[in-house]
Amino acid sequence: MRNSHLFAALMACGTFVSQVHACSVHGSTAATADWQATGTSSGTVQGLILLESTLVAPTSSTNCTAGVGVGTTDDPLPIGLEVVGLSIVVVHADGSRTPLPAFSFVSNSTTSAALAAGSGSSSVPNTNPLFAGSTWFGFSSPVDPFALPTLGPGEYTAFEFTVEAAEALLPLVRDVQFAAGEGFSDGTPIFSGGHPAQYFTAANPALRLSPVPEPSSLTLLMLALGSALASRRLRWQQS
Repeated sequence: MRNSHLFAALMACGTFVSQVHACSVHGSTAATADWQATGTSSGTVQGLILLESTLVAPTSSTNCTAGVGVGTTDDPLPIGLEVVGLSIVVVHADGSRTPLPAFSFVSNSTTSAALAAGSGSSSVPNTNPLFAGSTWFGFSSPVDPFALPTLGPGEYTAFEFTVEAAEALLPLVRDVQFAAGEGFSDGTPIFSGGHPAQYFTAANPALRLSPVPEPSSLTLLMLALGSALASRRLRWQQS
């Protein structure tokens, strides 16, 4: 997933990866976005869309806009799924995550509408949605200059979008695309200038959203893993 050689492959297949922006997260070399179901309550599944992304710290105070578009014209987003939050996080080698306090994204309908429309211009690359028919969930945040986190082995920065979905919808597979860049104070993305809002996605845009495993399924999985480990240990002792 964190392979520097993916940059050339993504450019070759037409997927945009941004490198030079001074606001927030603006690109990804990830093979796919990841889905993590975190819980279920009253028929609603909570989960996270995680996308490994490049992070560039601003040198002056600015406003950041970002969002995720879910679905296409042929496979639109069904009613009952909402993206309700966004954080920028450091993902540690053990899978735990630490949000970066420099960002305080809030849902913003102005950002959502602007990202759904795009710039309408072809003069600045990747300032229009990569595919049509997505439902966009936009967020905005003021950001002051900050120091980039020092990443250890196996660590990386990522978008972390919080999702709520009706349990009856899952499993569900939809294409996802992302956008990020500078914006005005009201959350309108800026599609021009030195740090325009731009669109990107993972090498494979398809994302599978699955429900939280039932406790019985988890028990069976743990028993199966335990049996496999015991069998391996026995074979090793007998060899």
